[in-house]
Amino acid sequence: MSTLTDVKTIEHALARLKNALDHPGKEAPDYEKVHKVLLHCQTFVINEQLLRKTSIGKNVGICRKASDPKVAHLATMIVDTWRAHVKQEKRLKAAAAPREAQEKGGSAATAHHPDTSMPQDSDVLMVQNEVQAIRSETTANQPETSVPQDFDVVMVQNEEQPTRVETTAHHPETFAARDSDVVMVQNGGQAIREDPRSQKEGAENQIAVIAEAEQPPSGKSASPLPHETDVEMNLATTRESTSDVFEADTVSPTGHAIRDLCVRLIFDGLVENIVDLASEFAGCASRIEEAIFLNASRRQAANDYLNDIRYTYLVLADERATALKNCYAESSADELLDILDIVAMFPYSMNFL
Repeated sequence: MSTLTDVKTIEHALARLKNALDHPGKEAPDYEKVHKVLLHCQTFVINEQLLRKTSIGKNVGICRKASDPKVAHLATMIVDTWRAHVKQEKRLKAAAAPREAQEKGGSAATAHHPDTSMPQDSDVLMVQNEVQAIRSETTANQPETSVPQDFDVVMVQNEEQPTRVETTAHHPETFAARDSDVVMVQNGGQAIREDPRSQKEGAENQIAVIAEAEQPPSGKSASPLPHETDVEMNLATTRESTSDVFEADTVSPTGHAIRDLCVRLIFDGLVENIVDLASEFAGCASRIEEAIFLNASRRQAANDYLNDIRYTYLVLADERATALKNCYAESSADELLDILDIVAMFPYSMNFL
């Protein structure tokens, strides 16, 4: 990759360009000088960070509307080149991030689980690698939407903050009733966690059930999973019937049943290594699943729902995630959306909380 142009050089060219555009004593800009400066700018190698630090993108973009066709054409070529470079840089970062996270996750798992005789740990690591591959493929297949069409506007709005669209106001679904009555894992009438290893086996069985639901047996039609149409139907229909006990073995994993399986999977990840807080995480698991479900519905990417559920479980099941779990337990449903975004950005950096 070519070396980026330093900020001082860009600022010097920017000053010359502004002087040529606002030439005193003349009604029209000095397009001859503007063209010379643009020829110099054409040699710059610029990324998004440099465009945000300086206003070179805005000023070159203005030159695209110049009355001199030679200046307008050159400015358009420069903007197109910079836009392509920014997009390529984003694609490379998106492709490299999952691989780096997977390598860090593999080394961390080896350091914390040196005993290879434990099949539970190796199976979880294998599922973790599989989920990372799925998320990487999903990211690669998504269209590039991070660079809007108006190039010179997006590059200079350095202080503008993104706005999150609230979906609960448009979909008044009664999730509050699910906080306590859906997620309790009963054993003889009491929520008891006996052995962390048995918890992990139960969670892996649930992953297997969900995976089987995604891949129907040969000769049979596929059972409907919560894809785009099912997401819309679930949002439009209030969940009036819930159960105090998970029925993963007796209910076909479709519709609401598969969401109950996902709630239980997240609950198992939350109570891993901190069994004494199981009662506090009962309603929390339901709120996390709700946040993931609403996120997938808002993005109109229902296929990401199960991937995000698996990924969240693997992150929460990590023994280093104690602080993160405490943060989940004390957060409201709205705050969970922000926490989930942080987990997606830093999946293996649990000590930052």
